[in-house]
Amino acid sequence: MADVLIAESNAIRARLNETAVPTMIAAYARNDEGAWFEETRGFIVPDDWPERTQAFAVVTTI
Repeated sequence: MADVLIAESNAIRARLNETAVPTMIAAYARNDEGAWFEETRGFIVPDDWPERTQAFAVVTTI
């Protein structure tokens, strides 16, 4: 599975560079019985996200 992600990393990066909103990502693994479970998750956000959230907070609190 990791080989597939590594092979597709450029395509994943290009897709995320086009995204203007936060994107949740998660890593899954299989347990001893073969069932999938979530190992970890996180968000990838655009570089300007801190400024955008502050601007939103100012507009919505007034």
